[in-house]
This record gives sequence, C-alpha cells and structure tokens, in this order.
Amino acid sequence: MSPPSLHETIHSLLAPGKGILAADESLPTLGRRFETHGIPSTAESRRAYRELLFSAPQMGDSISGVILFDETIRQRNSSDVPFATALARDGMVPGIKVDKGVVGLTNFAGETITEGLDGLRDRLTEYRSFGARFAKWRAVIHIGPTLPTEHAIRCNTHSLALYAALCQETGLVPIVEPETVMDGAHSLARCAEVTQSVLETVFSALVSQRVRLEHVLLKVNMVISGTDCPRKDEVSEVSHATRQCLLRAVPAAVPGILFLSGGQSDELATLRLAAICALPNLPWTISFSFGRALQESVMNAWKGNPANIPAAQAKLLQHAAANGRATLHPSKAIPEPLRPESSNSPPTSLLPKEPIVRPAEGLRWELGGILAQAGNFGAIHSKSEAHRFQSELLRIHPPEEIERMRLYVREKLPPGSRVGGAATRELERDFRRAADQLHDERYRQAGFGDVVKGLLLWVETTEERADENRLLKTLEI
Repeated sequence: MSPPSLHETIHSLLAPGKGILAADESLPTLGRRFETHGIPSTAESRRAYRELLFSAPQMGDSISGVILFDETIRQRNSSDVPFATALARDGMVPGIKVDKGVVGLTNFAGETITEGLDGLRDRLTEYRSFGARFAKWRAVIHIGPTLPTEHAIRCNTHSLALYAALCQETGLVPIVEPETVMDGAHSLARCAEVTQSVLETVFSALVSQRVRLEHVLLKVNMVISGTDCPRKDEVSEVSHATRQCLLRAVPAAVPGILFLSGGQSDELATLRLAAICALPNLPWTISFSFGRALQESVMNAWKGNPANIPAAQAKLLQHAAANGRATLHPSKAIPEPLRPESSNSPPTSLLPKEPIVRPAEGLRWELGGILAQAGNFGAIHSKSEAHRFQSELLRIHPPEEIERMRLYVREKLPPGSRVGGAATRELERDFRRAADQLHDERYRQAGFGDVVKGLLLWVETTEERADENRLLKTLEI
C-alpha cells in the first residue's frame, strides 16, 4: 500500500469536530511542568505521561492528530508498540515537532530565532520512517515598544518557508507556526498589526520558496492583548479582530487554520475558538492545536500517581470534546450571546436608517472589513472589476450585510452622482472618520476618492445585474 498523500493527510487532520493535540513539549519545558507537581522528570515518567494521553478511551473521537517530540516518537507504550503506530491504529495521525527551539537573535536584543535547519532533510526522512505524516516548526515573535524588527520577522519567516519546502519534498505536511506571543502590555490592536505583518511576510516567503499552499496548514495565535495589558478583551473583540487579520493576510488556498492556545486558560481558549468558528464566510477549515489548554487539568489530576490515570484521562476527553464541539456547533460552546463591543462599533453616520434582519447567530455588521475590501479594490474602472469587487465582498461577508452597504451607498450617492461632487465628498468624510476610528490604512492608501468611485460603480453594476436577473426570470416564465 502506498503511503498517504499530502492531501489525504490534510483531509484526516481537518476532520470535522476534531483537532490536534500538541504533546511536543521539549524536555526542559515538560520537566518544569513535572516539577510543579513534584514529579521526577525521567525518560520513564515522561513515557508514562505520554501513554496516559495517547491511550485515553475514544480520544480519536475529538483528536485527529498528535504532535510528538523526538524522544516520544522513538518510545513504545506498555504493550511494546511504538507510539506512532498505536496512534495510527486508533485513527489519529502522528506528527513530529522538528525545530530545536529558540535562541537569541544575534545583535537584536529581546528577539529570537528558531534553530533546527541543519540536517533537517535527513531528520525528516527518519521521522517519516517512524510513521510521522506531518511536522511542525514554531517561530516566536515578541511584541515590545520597538519590537518586532523587520529583520527578526524576515529571519524567522525564511526558516519557516525552508522548513515547509523540505517537508513537502519528504512527503510530510508542514504545519507552519509563527506565534506572536502574549507576553507584554500591548493592546489588541497592536497584536493585530504585528500578527498581520508576520503572516503577510510568512506567505510571501512560502511563495518565494515555491511551497504549495494547498498542502500547508497554518498554526497561529488568536489576536489578543498582552498579559500585562490593563484592558481585558471581550470574546467577541478577539474573534472579530482575529477574523479581520486572517482575511487580510492568509490566502484562501491554505486549506486549514489551527489555533494555538498560547497560555490562555482552557475555558477561555475554547470560548474564543467557538466565537471565531461562529463567524461567517471564512474560506478555511478552522480547528485547534492545543497543548497546555488540553493538558493543564490532566497534569493536575494525574500528579504522577498511576491510580489517578482514569480521572486524568477523563479531563483530557472532556476538554478535547468541548473544543471539537466548538468547531462544529459554536453556539453550544458559548454560555451566553456575544456582546457587541461598543469601542469598535462603526460610526452611526455610516449606518442606514432602515432596520435589517440580523443573521441567525446575531453577529454584528462588519463595517471595517467591508471598507477594507473597498480599499483593496478601490481603483475600479470597469464593470468587470466592479463585479470582481462584489464577488470578493460576498465571499467574505453575509449577503444581507452587503445589501445593507449597497443601500447606504445608494442613499448617499443618488443617481447622477459623480466623483468629486458634494455627495461623494460627504461619503469620503464618513470614510475618513471610520478610518480614524477603525485604525485601518488599507483604503486610506488607496485614496478615498478611488474608494468612493469603486463603490459608486459597484452599486450601478449591482442594480444592472439585478435588472438582468429579473428580465431572465421573465423570459423563463
């Protein structure tokens, strides 16, 4: 039997209602967690703990794959079966962490670079012979008053791209993980800015390295404020900021996005995951690849005592199932409706007076995303470009929200409006106020006049298309 293709591996990893267990902690990291509970860190104690995780009954119902550490993929369970083989038999895809951790980036205080490229091609071949079907490489990006630097981002994304290319060459699916860490006092907006910049650079590097994006999985942080930030984010703020960031930076060719927990509590990570999965019209499969958020309660229950294994496994299954449900039925994982965030609400001058029926999940109007797309496609000079703009909006936003925007523009720009006229100048002022409030540079850079011109032509072609559709229906009758 031939080995599974990259496409088949991705299909298995992105199975509905399932996510990936990150059990790839390095020896020092796992040792520190053991020490907290008074557990000696030895090869046998680490093996016993991994077996506790991997042998939990029916874990494959919520876990599609497991990321192993170098030591673990070489170990066997108590039945003398290699861990990778045992996982595959239970319907989970074995993977492997292949980076060798972070070190300080020379001459760049406070920034790091991930090591592990030396000899990587040979190590990937060896891991594949052990049964690994995917790999993971983590780059760490820190936020500070002057961080990250462009050099640090470029160095880390270059390593990610080269690693991904080597993985695909070897027949392994690369999980690319550029993590913007939570440490610091930065705001949610600052995290969004850095995360977007990092992701844009990552995919530029992947394309330059000729990596096939349809055979890559992205593991990424949610957009959240730093741990020392005095303002705590609402769940809805995190989900909308994360969605906006991903839509701007991640190509639709990428089949799936896996969120990391990044030090969040298990409950909060699940709630935020559910809120992101509830958002409409995302072009990727959304899932999770949690480590600490799945294991923290397990370690607390186990404490190195074999008698506690059933209770510890029950904790793992409970949290894994909750996250699986979050990806399938987001509303069931959220105890109460998400509250719209008043600080990020669109200016009232940009809202039409007519009421509109809300989507089933009660999600608010994504004004910022629509205007950002208007900036991306602002320089529209033909009807075909206007149709392309409308198609892009419909891909990202619910149809009723697009209709709301069209009605507003039609009200602001009556028949006979021209760019530079009084009506368009008023609309430009509205957009400028929205830009100041939303801190969005996309359509600022395109020029407000071009944005208005594009929206004006878009409305005209939309109404022409509606007339054509009505005529076609009449002819059919």
